[in-house]
Amino acid sequence: MDVAFAQKLYIIESRKEGEVAIMLIQFNFKNFKSFRDEATLDLSASKMTEFSDRVVTVGSEKILPVAAIYGANASGKSNIYNAFEYMSGYVADSFKYGDEEEKFEEFRPTPFLFDSTSASAESSFEVYFTLPGDKAERTYNYGFCIDKEGVTEEWLNSKAKTARKYSTVFYRGTSDDELDLSGFPKSSRDNIQVALEKQVLIISLGAKLKVGKCKAIRDWFLANEFADFVDEAGSRIRKDESYEKNYLIGKYGAIPTLKSIDIFKED
Repeated sequence: MDVAFAQKLYIIESRKEGEVAIMLIQFNFKNFKSFRDEATLDLSASKMTEFSDRVVTVGSEKILPVAAIYGANASGKSNIYNAFEYMSGYVADSFKYGDEEEKFEEFRPTPFLFDSTSASAESSFEVYFTLPGDKAERTYNYGFCIDKEGVTEEWLNSKAKTARKYSTVFYRGTSDDELDLSGFPKSSRDNIQVALEKQVLIISLGAKLKVGKCKAIRDWFLANEFADFVDEAGSRIRKDESYEKNYLIGKYGAIPTLKSIDIFKED
């Protein structure tokens, strides 16, 4: 097993009481590459108790620290990886595209191209997650929709540990009167409103403007990553008995029969 991977899993499992790990709860995306309809990667743990020592509890959520995506060759496994990679990259860098539309054209998402409606429709990306160091153990919901011209919708919601509903931090639609930045301090709201352009995400711009909450969420995306293991690496994993036993067998079945797997790992 990769040493760095093992260390990251150990950090999740051995965190001190009161500390919150960097955890993805759910990732949703739609109209991206081979996925026309909405697809969901859900790391919420089931109610089974057999492998409870592999579950991380954050707030009211019980979350799996690792998930494997497996299937036949050319079935779209890597496009799940690509979708999260695209979302992370756009969150990190979209502030660069506002005054350079050529860069935006190069970085627009690739929609599902095998029907005329999807080819011209927007793509959407959404995550539910927790932030490290948040003693209140809030859960966040962030997402955006984007088409060939720019961002059509963006939102950030948060929920306290004991709350039943999410509250709005900000919301952005296609028109000027669909911009709600009420979750930010007034000075931050003013700066974002002045600089925001249609190709730029509020989170990306806010992080560049040193808005604390935006920077924390941008950094969350930079800290999470997929590990994309293809056939050759998959063979190497199958020979690692401890890795197979500790992290794959029991959740995902007979891993030695797999030829290609993608693993999502959490910091």
